[in-house]
Amino acid sequence: FSTVFNHDNDSLPRVWTGNEDIRAITRDARSAPDNIERVLDLSLVNKTSAAASSQYTDREVSVDPLASSTWEEVLYCV
Repeated sequence: FSTVFNHDNDSLPRVWTGNEDIRAITRDARSAPDNIERVLDLSLVNKTSAAASSQYTDREVSVDPLASSTWEEVLYCV
């Protein structure tokens, strides 16, 4: 909330001049966590479906290249 409330659309610290629409800024700041939650949920669903589909391949491949233990696994993930 405070990051969106205290920074403008360019991520610069907001300068309060008295001409801002405080209600709109507050509404945007309150809805920002909901947007983040949606992105995280989609990310989790995509990882879960990718992991489920990879279990039917001949070679077991990690979904996350950073979690791979060999370079070959990283190359197959990319």
